Parts: sequence; structure tokens; C-alpha cells
Amino acid sequence: RKSCAPTEGRVEVCSSKYGTNGTLGVTVLRVDGNAYIEWAIVKLNDTYFKERGGQYNTKRARIHTVCHELGHALGLPHPRNKS
Repeated sequence: RKSCAPTEGRVEVCSSKYGTNGTLGVTVLRVDGNAYIEWAIVKLNDTYFKERGGQYNTKRARIHTVCHELGHALGLPHPRNKS
């Protein structure tokens, strides 16, 4: 689906062609006043994953992106260093 509806207590994962916006995936979180994650949405951008001859049109790239975005859904930030 192009649009994802949040469900409390769950991580919803959707994929669609979201355009050439420079992102393979994005995670949206809702956090309550106690810093608990209420819900998360992960959107995978098939514009890149299904591009004929594209560098991200591989199973490995899709799995990497899913794992990366699910880490954000669990509250993990990007690392500060590149190691």
C-alpha cells in the first residue's frame, strides 16, 4: 500500500513507489510522554528496489533496508561513527 495506517502496539511495514526522494526507506514513530513507542510505520520505497538495472534492485539491498528501518522502529538511532 502507498499509505500506511498506524496501529497501536504494532509496527506496520508497507512498500510502494514513493518517488525519487533519495530515501530507500523511512520510519515514523509515535512516542508517548514517558518516551515509550506507541506505534511505528516503516515505508519501503519500491521506486529504487524495483528499478530495472538499479543498484538497489537486489534482495540483499531490500533486506538491509528492512533491518535498518526496523531498528529505528525499536528506537535505535543512526550511529555517530562509521564503524
